[in-house]
Amino acid sequence: MRLIDAEHLKSWIIARWSERNTGVPVFHIRREYPLKAIEILDQIDREDTYDIKHAYWQKSRYRDDTYLCSECGSSFAVGDKLRRYNYCPYCGAKMDKVE
Repeated sequence: MRLIDAEHLKSWIIARWSERNTGVPVFHIRREYPLKAIEILDQIDREDTYDIKHAYWQKSRYRDDTYLCSECGSSFAVGDKLRRYNYCPYCGAKMDKVE
């Protein structure tokens, strides 16, 4: 699973459709869309939504070179490029909380 910004995706679809097919300004395109484009935008709205979990990397009590996700407990050694992760690759928690 990969979280995306649905509103941004819809805006991109609207902009691309109006530029390439109709030339109609973005704020007028809803009536100008063929049925397929409307179906795509409606399906985006019907898709499941997920709450974003928030967590932080906590230092392991047992190993100095290991950190744990505070949400799911998955562990990462410092050599595993921990600093590159702004989220937990296992549970998807955003690492923006303070310990």
